[in-house]
Amino acid sequence: MSTFLKSEERKSCWEAKDNYFTCLSNNNEDQSKCQELKKLFECKCPNTWVKHFERKYEYEKYKARLLTEGARKKNS
Repeated sequence: MSTFLKSEERKSCWEAKDNYFTCLSNNNEDQSKCQELKKLFECKCPNTWVKHFERKYEYEKYKARLLTEGARKKNS
């Protein structure tokens, strides 16, 4: 798949990405419950986009954890 996606292809990719990451969030990060959505995400999006979105998702979780855990440690 080309990295230059048409509008409908981009929309389909983003929808697949959102569905997959929502599934992970709703299932306590249990990837086994989201395998079909991950396959669809990987099918609809270019490989470089998949890697980017996965890194971004992990980074956002890390930032959120720092905010909550950092706040607890500072108040201790």
